[in-house]
Amino acid sequence: MGKNENLVMIIDDNEFDAYFTKRLIENSGFSHSILEFESAESALSYIESCIKDGTELPKFIFLDIYMPIMTGFDFFEELKKFPKSSIDQCHLVFTSTTVDDNNILKVNSLKHQCSFTSKPITADFLDTLKPLTI
Repeated sequence: MGKNENLVMIIDDNEFDAYFTKRLIENSGFSHSILEFESAESALSYIESCIKDGTELPKFIFLDIYMPIMTGFDFFEELKKFPKSSIDQCHLVFTSTTVDDNNILKVNSLKHQCSFTSKPITADFLDTLKPLTI
């Protein structure tokens, strides 16, 4: 991807899953600019500071659905409170170790750029996102 590499954010309370996702993203060449957060709350704080400071927002947010305190869907509801012009540049990738049809339907019904994939994330799935990096 070169110099204009896409910034990627991983939000996952499971350290192993976050590590695996980060390594796959790096090893596949999808991105080497990766931010990791163990909670949705800390990720929202980071995004809020980026919007205030005018710094780059992540192009892709890999977001675990099942996290304590704030789920991936709760995160999305909070994200929608930020200016639309800011969050429209972020593509959310909801992830889960369980494939629940209700979650897939919920992700597909969101009025935002969203995808769903089960964990562990695969290189083939990342390939489906590459057209969105342009």
